[in-house]
Amino acid sequence: MNSPLTPDALVQAVYAKRFGGLEARRDQVWAVICRIALQPWIPAEAGVLDLGGGYGEFIHHIVAKTKWLVDLNPDSARRARPGVQVLTGTLDQFEVRLDGRVDVIFSSNFLEHLPSKEVLIETARCCMRILKPGGRLILMGPNYRFLASEYWDFLDHHLPLSDRTIEELLALVGARVLHRKARFLPYTFRQHLPSHPALVAMYLRLPFAQALLGKQFLFVAEKPNAP
Repeated sequence: MNSPLTPDALVQAVYAKRFGGLEARRDQVWAVICRIALQPWIPAEAGVLDLGGGYGEFIHHIVAKTKWLVDLNPDSARRARPGVQVLTGTLDQFEVRLDGRVDVIFSSNFLEHLPSKEVLIETARCCMRILKPGGRLILMGPNYRFLASEYWDFLDHHLPLSDRTIEELLALVGARVLHRKARFLPYTFRQHLPSHPALVAMYLRLPFAQALLGKQFLFVAEKPNAP
């Protein structure tokens, strides 16, 4: 009889199965997404934390002074490029170490994997505690409103989240929304978004294409400055 998988082993196995053979394509796509859609929100001198950063597609391509990646997956450390500090575990384990050092927290396709809404809320609160005043929280994820029939195809999805859910979450933890897009990227890298950099760039510059194909939300929120 097989022993139950630990959380980190489960994440490792699921990622290897889901993204095996797509690494080069994902790397190309993320390079363009970071340059066109995300870098304008992130100062080059910032300290940036990638929460649930996986293989580092975002953090490898964003320009920042200091980079951290937090993930349960032990493969994250093995795949990290020079200049990225990998913290293997959950965000709360590193709260004291990171407090006051982080200007931007980014998270993509992570929140829906959390086991409960209580953990989701506490994770968002932890982000707000870690961020410097005026720091930014950038969230991407599948929008349940536009893909209910596909959402549960992934074994590790636990929470059905939409742009409306995230808006309520950010209000609850005291974050001020600077930018909200209900439809941003397609659902998965196996779908419509092409991998050629020029076509990805074109997609990101065409709002009607995102309105047609986008099934993931994008939020940029800010931690208020201390009164």
